[in-house]
Amino acid sequence: MPVIVGDGTVAGTFSLSSDFAKGPTGRQSQIVERCRNLTAIAIEHARLDGELADSEARFRRAEAASRAKSWFLSGMAHEIYTPLSGILGFTELLDSLDLSPERRRDAYQRISEGAQHVISLVDDVLDVAKIEGGALELEREDVNLQPLLREVTGLLEPIASRRGVEIVCRPSHGKVMVVADRRRLRQVLLNVIGNAIKYNRQDGLVVTDSRREGAVVVLAITDEGPGLPDHAMDRVFQPFDRLGAERTQVQGAGLGLPLSKSLIEAMNGELLLSRAPASGAVVQIRLPAA
Repeated sequence: MPVIVGDGTVAGTFSLSSDFAKGPTGRQSQIVERCRNLTAIAIEHARLDGELADSEARFRRAEAASRAKSWFLSGMAHEIYTPLSGILGFTELLDSLDLSPERRRDAYQRISEGAQHVISLVDDVLDVAKIEGGALELEREDVNLQPLLREVTGLLEPIASRRGVEIVCRPSHGKVMVVADRRRLRQVLLNVIGNAIKYNRQDGLVVTDSRREGAVVVLAITDEGPGLPDHAMDRVFQPFDRLGAERTQVQGAGLGLPLSKSLIEAMNGELLLSRAPASGAVVQIRLPAA
């Protein structure tokens, strides 16, 4: 006998065999009919329960996405508002006061820095959107890691000097080549090494160490800052979550590490964060070897 569920589809068959030569009695047929109907009801209930669970899961995902979007927009608005307020303030200052040439140059410099911060922030957000939308274009090539590291540390040396931080690039054994987008890898190194300087202690040390492990090149960046507790290791990769650093003098938007992790993963690599043995943090970048 066919087992028919609520929407009229046949979900299976229900049968009963017997060793008796004669057919089933009317009572036996009624029992079989009732068992078939109960089976159909059970199947229909199981299907509806599954659909309900799927609907609840979709609702929870949509609710979480909505909260994340609101949180992201709130953080974005805050990060843009701060430099824009500075730009407007210094613009009004230039219009309303007769400033000395030195103070005017300082005001123009502050306006330029604020504008550059906004542009950099927008660029980072656009990169995040491209990665999430699968629209990020990469130009993979064989990249010699050591010259790129020297270029990046040279650009960051003035910032490190102001904090008394020393950058040490440990020499590798031979040429270390990776398969990556050179411009994007440079962007990642500027973010990661820049963070190692910003969140370091005064007169601290930043050490870069690269080595090849089979088909993978491992680059480790170690600092001597306060490090992170275990419960904050995942939060550090959430956009705009600065783990309380927004209450300090250290500038930033909280996009550097999340964006860097996404860029490295887009280049078929990994970006890992751990605590240094003594103090500080270790960021490990793993990329395919060329």
